[in-house]
Amino acid sequence: MVLTLLAGSVLFFVLDVPQAYARCLERWRQIEELERANAQLMAEIRSQRERLRQLLNDPEQQELYLRERHKRVRPGDKVFVLPPE
Repeated sequence: MVLTLLAGSVLFFVLDVPQAYARCLERWRQIEELERANAQLMAEIRSQRERLRQLLNDPEQQELYLRERHKRVRPGDKVFVLPPE
C-alpha cells in the first residue's frame, strides 16, 4: 500500500513538474509584459498631468489649445492651408 502511494506520488511529481515550471515561466513573462505596459501608461499619465497643469496655469497655452482644437483664428491672422502629403 505504501509502495503504491509512493509510486503514485513520484509519478505525479515527475509528470506535473515540467508543466508547472512551464506555467510559472509563462506567468513571469506575462507579469513582465504587464509591468512594461504599466510603466508606459504611467509615463503617459505624467505627461497628460503636466499638460493639464500648463493649461490650467497659463492663459497663452489655454488660448493656443482652444485655437488649435476648434480651428479658430484671430482677426488679421493669416492661415496657410497646405496640401496633404
